[in-house]
Amino acid sequence: MKKLLFFLFLFIILYVEPLSFAGVKFSHIWKIGFIFITIAVILRTKVKIPRFVSVYLFYAISLIISPFLLDYPFENLVQSSKYLFFPFLFIYLLISKDKGFLTKQTLSIFIILSFLPFYFNLLPQLGLSYELEEMGFEINDSISGIFQQPHEASLSLSLSIITLLFILYKSTNKRTNFFLIVIIALGCFFLLKTYVRIGLLLVILSFYLIFIHNTSNIVKLKFVSAIIVLVSVLGLYISNNNSVELETYKTRFLGQTGYSNGGEVNVNKISSGRLKIWESTLSNWVEDDSPSIIMLGLSEKELIRRNKEKTGMAVFSHNEFVNAIAVGGII
Repeated sequence: MKKLLFFLFLFIILYVEPLSFAGVKFSHIWKIGFIFITIAVILRTKVKIPRFVSVYLFYAISLIISPFLLDYPFENLVQSSKYLFFPFLFIYLLISKDKGFLTKQTLSIFIILSFLPFYFNLLPQLGLSYELEEMGFEINDSISGIFQQPHEASLSLSLSIITLLFILYKSTNKRTNFFLIVIIALGCFFLLKTYVRIGLLLVILSFYLIFIHNTSNIVKLKFVSAIIVLVSVLGLYISNNNSVELETYKTRFLGQTGYSNGGEVNVNKISSGRLKIWESTLSNWVEDDSPSIIMLGLSEKELIRRNKEKTGMAVFSHNEFVNAIAVGGII
């Protein structure tokens, strides 16, 4: 009962994230609060922080310092807190793995089950999902759940599925395995409903690495053969089926772009125009020939402002590698 109430409380917190108080989003408020609570827990607990988490913590804190700190002091603090949340969540899960409600397994199950009320239209959709009708499709059943954006929903689902796949690989309890398989299958269904390709790719690659990578070459060959047969069968079924939903999946996952339909190939069409944004981002980072900007970065707010001037779109880079060097600099 306590776990149920805890996750109900967590669901409510995530559901009201878009609300603002005194101009500050609730999503920032509760995450900053969580960071301070975790710091207090860390100070009372002997926990060895992995090196990669320490590096991520350093990167997140360094985002506060930039040549534009005086221009955007609050924005830099919020930006840093967004990145700090993930290593602190990892540390909290590390501390509470044997005694807390919030473990990797329960959190993954919660993320997958949280899509149920949105799928059955019990709650209105938060934020944005893919507007399939505006993209030329005849249906619009894309969901993003409590994560407000389709890519965030896809990545959260894929990481949850991957976590449960690894637990399934290690588990020897038949009842637990059956339960995990049902939840994983449900997660894969919702993953398809986000209409985002990267999440599916991550799950497929992780399945291979968890279950197949360390096996014999014969098993690997069987796995590859099974994938080829499955893709071929699905391709034949979809190509010979007039279902609107199947046609939507086919077009979306193959990429509905101008060049894929015989149109002219240019930087504004490839990868939904991301190449243009990446070019603008890197150009903004180096154009001042300023050592301080190259070393410490632009800060996200300044990057978005400059990208809007160059591309007409107030966006960050949509590539975390490009974004990391432009926003955080070389240091």
